[in-house]
Amino acid sequence: MDDTSNVIKEIVTSGLQWEMLFTLFQLMVVGYIIIYLRSFLFNEFAWRKFKSSLVIGIGARVRLYNEAGSVDGRIISANRSTIKIETKGKDAVIYVPTKKFPEKEWVVLR
Repeated sequence: MDDTSNVIKEIVTSGLQWEMLFTLFQLMVVGYIIIYLRSFLFNEFAWRKFKSSLVIGIGARVRLYNEAGSVDGRIISANRSTIKIETKGKDAVIYVPTKKFPEKEWVVLR
């Protein structure tokens, strides 16, 4: 982190130099890669947790709680990024991010 602050301080005091811009570009690329990998791993673990759940899965009838009360629906599809829930009466489709699955409050209906 010291190198980053030194590069920024050098740019502010002496103006733009190509070497400094190249270093900043490298830092931005590394930061993007780290954020992308973190997101990918988080989604992958949430997806595996959903797939390995014995109670909830595709075809399960669930009740989701929200600010206005609750809504009943059926899980019709799921992938690494979203879980698709069709509500009772087929009037709406709810997309829940897979990474929110472990912390979401679900009730399985029989």
